[in-house]
This record gives sequence, structure tokens and C-alpha cells, in this order.
Amino acid sequence: PVASLQHRVFRDRALFKAHSDFVQAAVRGGIAAVDGHLHPLNPAEADRHHMYLWNNIFFSTGFDGRGHFKEFGGDEAGHAAANYDLQGVSIMEKVNVEGVHTLGAVLVDYRGYRVFSQSIIPGLLQKEHASSIEYGSMDNGKTISMNDKFHELMKQCGTKLNLRSHRLSTEAGEDFDIPVSVEVKGIKGTDGRHYVLDLFRILPPDANYSDPGLVTG
Repeated sequence: PVASLQHRVFRDRALFKAHSDFVQAAVRGGIAAVDGHLHPLNPAEADRHHMYLWNNIFFSTGFDGRGHFKEFGGDEAGHAAANYDLQGVSIMEKVNVEGVHTLGAVLVDYRGYRVFSQSIIPGLLQKEHASSIEYGSMDNGKTISMNDKFHELMKQCGTKLNLRSHRLSTEAGEDFDIPVSVEVKGIKGTDGRHYVLDLFRILPPDANYSDPGLVTG
């Protein structure tokens, strides 16, 4: 509730307490993951690709484990993307669109490792991650999931961030008007809330700081 000053004060106090407790737990878990005290969810994969679940917090390393950033610098890009993802969460919290919810997120740099810690979307562990995506793309725009409710919420976010919708075409020839980055994903939790994640490209690149070597045409 934010209808009055008193409501906002109570809300901010509750959020500060919850965030402080989450940060403390996430730091402990991130250190334990790097030190090898947690059992990975994917033990058959290389150590650098391990993911962990501890105390209802999901931990992943800042490497390019799935090859999403292969064309953009690999592990170096993955390392930077984790930081931008955290900034994206902060931006969405400041935008404060009613009905849009973000995950608790903490970045832990320890012993040369970068560990990204996130809270769990209610009900996500009970179903396939890919099948739970209701908005956005899992394959860099080759296929796009669309949901009217998420689309309306993202349009409100785009308006507050001064972002103009842009049209994307999938491999199947479908056209979609996307108000934010196609990398942004929307998942509806079993609590009925609409969560957004993968926010590392919520804002477009700054043309004033482009790499001259990448400019073509």
C-alpha cells in the first residue's frame, strides 16, 4: 500500500528488512557455493557451469554457461551481464509499475568468482523453466512468447523509461511489437503475481559510447 505517507513508510521499512535479510543469506550462500560446501543441481557439468539451490535462493556463476553471449565476448560478457541484470532489477523497482514484480537479487564477488543470487518464483520448481515463460524469448528472438497482461505491464514500464516499442520478426515470420528488450522474460507465479527477470538489457546501449570497431554501414 502506498496511498499515504504512513503507508509508504511502513512499506519501505518492511522492504528494507526483507532485503537486508536476503542479502545476508545470499552472501553466505554465495561464499558456500564457491568454497564447495553446496551440492550443485547439475553435478555432471563443468564446475564453472554449476548452479545451486540453498535456503530457497538460486545461485549461478557469472560465466557464459549456455553460450548466450558467445558472439559478444563469452565469459567476459556473461560477467558483465550479471551486473547489468542487478541494475535492471533496481531500475524496475524505481519504475514501480503496479502489478510488476521482480526477484530478490544479490551479486557476490568472491575469490575471483562472480555469483548471482536470486529468489525463487513461487511454483517455478514444479514445472519446466522454458514452458513457464509467458512473455519474451528464450532463444534471442527466434521464437517469442506473448501474453496480453504482461504486454500491457511492459508497455507501462516502457513509457516510464521513455522506450519506444520496436517490431521483431520470428523465424516463423510472426511480427511482434516489443516495448522492452526481447531478453526480458515474464513468468506468472503460483501466487498470481507477474514476475519479470533477465533484465540486463532493459535499457538500450548508449550510442555515445559505441565501439567504433563494431559500427557498420
